Amino acid sequence: MFFLPAVGRLLHRGPSHGFLGRLFEKLRLFRDTITDYRSHPAAFAKATIWAVLLQLNVVLYYILIGRSLGLKIPAFDYFVFIPLVLLLQIIPITINGLGVREWAYVTVFAFYGLSASAAWSFALIEIAFGLIVGLLGAALYAARR
Repeated sequence: MFFLPAVGRLLHRGPSHGFLGRLFEKLRLFRDTITDYRSHPAAFAKATIWAVLLQLNVVLYYILIGRSLGLKIPAFDYFVFIPLVLLLQIIPITINGLGVREWAYVTVFAFYGLSASAAWSFALIEIAFGLIVGLLGAALYAARR
C-alpha cells in the first residue's frame, strides 16, 4: 500500500515543518527512491545482486565464527537464524541490541543442544570483531583527515 499513487500524493501533501515534516520528508525520499527503480531495472538488478552478495558475506562471517568455536550447526541453518537474530537486535529496546542478541542466540542454540555459554561466546566474539573492525575504520578515517 505504501507504494500506491494515492499514498505518494498524501505524503507530498503532508506537513513540511517540525518533527512530522522531517519524518514525512524521509518517507517521501524513501518512497521516491524505491519507485524510481521502476524506470531503471538494470540499476535495480545491480543493487539486488550487491545486496544478496552482502548478505551472503554476513552469513559467512557468522558461519566462520561458529566453525572457530567448533559448533555443530549446519551451514544452511545460519541462513535461517542469523537474519532473524539481526532483525531482533534492531528492535530499539536496548543499546545496539545488547541482551536481545544474546537471548536470541541462547534460544536458537538450545535447539541444537548447545549450551548457553556457547551462545554467549558466539555473541561476544561477534561483538569483539565488530568493535575491532569499527576501531580500524575509525583509525583509517582519522588518518585520512
